[in-house]
Amino acid sequence: MKKVLSIVLAAVLTFSLTACGANTTNKNDAKENATNTEATNKKDENKKDEEKTEEKAEEVKYEEFGQLLNAVSEKDYYYDDIGTIKILNDVKKEVNAAKKEDYTKKTKEIIDKEMTDKKVDVSKTKIYDYYKNANGEKSQKSYVVVYGDDKVPTTVYEVMFDISESDEPSLKETKENKELINDDFKTLFKADLEKPAEKEE
Repeated sequence: MKKVLSIVLAAVLTFSLTACGANTTNKNDAKENATNTEATNKKDENKKDEEKTEEKAEEVKYEEFGQLLNAVSEKDYYYDDIGTIKILNDVKKEVNAAKKEDYTKKTKEIIDKEMTDKKVDVSKTKIYDYYKNANGEKSQKSYVVVYGDDKVPTTVYEVMFDISESDEPSLKETKENKELINDDFKTLFKADLEKPAEKEE
């Protein structure tokens, strides 16, 4: 009888231990599944947030190269109208025209010298001038776009000028800005280069 009771007791204990072990495993599996589901949900949420951010940060598309450069320059309060720097204050139109011509000739000479010093073929450049007149200081920033035979831009130089009270430009610094060049920049610049020259009135 004792033997039978021992065998029954051993069987009951074995069964209990097996059941407990299975229960623990099930609990651990359930916890693991819950953790995995939570992690997956978090990843999905993060992905959605990233997609929303990407949509917000989507680049603005410009129709013309001038619009693109205007947007870049206006962040630093530079404008493409030479009148911004107020060198055309004379009443007589012909005096204004002469001052403007003299001023632009001087800046062009400085830019050409800078490009020559940097071993850049001046015939493969196009210059876009921008002007600032803020807080009593006048300055100019010229974007010199260097391009290849295929009319695709390779780099951009920013040539910065200080302008004296007597409207004399002097070189401040020249720096290369390759970061400006992206696919949109290349496409719009090429279109600008190929567009027919506007007739002066």
